[in-house]
Amino acid sequence: MRPQASVLAAGLALTAAFFATGPTSAGGKDQVFKRAVPGDAVKELIAREARIIEETAGGKLDEEGVNRIKLGGALIAALTLSSKDGDSPDARAAGITITTLAAKKGSEGDIKRLAGVLGSVALGKGKGEGDADLSKLGLDKAALMDHFKTKMKGGDGLHPTLQSSIPLKGTQNGVEEKLRALSKKKMVPANLDKEAKELALLGYRAAVVGELTNLYPPPRKAKQDPAVWRDSALATRDAGFDLAAAAEKKDVDAVFKASTALNSACSRCHVEFR
Repeated sequence: MRPQASVLAAGLALTAAFFATGPTSAGGKDQVFKRAVPGDAVKELIAREARIIEETAGGKLDEEGVNRIKLGGALIAALTLSSKDGDSPDARAAGITITTLAAKKGSEGDIKRLAGVLGSVALGKGKGEGDADLSKLGLDKAALMDHFKTKMKGGDGLHPTLQSSIPLKGTQNGVEEKLRALSKKKMVPANLDKEAKELALLGYRAAVVGELTNLYPPPRKAKQDPAVWRDSALATRDAGFDLAAAAEKKDVDAVFKASTALNSACSRCHVEFR
């Protein structure tokens, strides 16, 4: 068996174990993972996470790198649960395995090989199996939130298309700052036309991060009601999906409204838990 196939087979077994423990919610109005992300967006977002994982695993892993790989694998798994065009147990297995391997010393090679396989893992096949219990992947606040920061502060930064101002190209190059800018002033239609595709992807990604965040407890030192953490997470999910829908329609007013809601959800969480 080829190394990639061997690692993926292990991932499939691990996924089966996760499903055996039961779903995090049974569906209906309380369903955490909404099947609302188009298949093309799922494929693109998974491909981007795989590239980040490969690049991060290629160097010496510090705590920040481990957290980013853990998030990347968890996002891949969550995206398969959020796809409206079908399910992909293989991709979910790979994501779960990558996250599990991230905390183990000497696993960089397996992580990098598995990330490379993700591009060839079929998506959009089969029906959804409900919500997998991804709450056991060991994500903490840093893993869940730090990627939203500016690139200068360790965040992922923005796609070049979304760097629509000098600050967003430099010191404010981050998702949090982009949302803050979008919530301050309505976009010019011509600019929305240019940024629509990437704004939709940003919205979908934020929504899935919200879904994941809802599965985890707030930071241990926080004195606030855990319900505030989970409410903010679900508000992030819903506003993210609204932003994606508004961007796809190129609706300036709806983008402004959704961006404001998403920025407010993020800000509320920061005030209470940062």
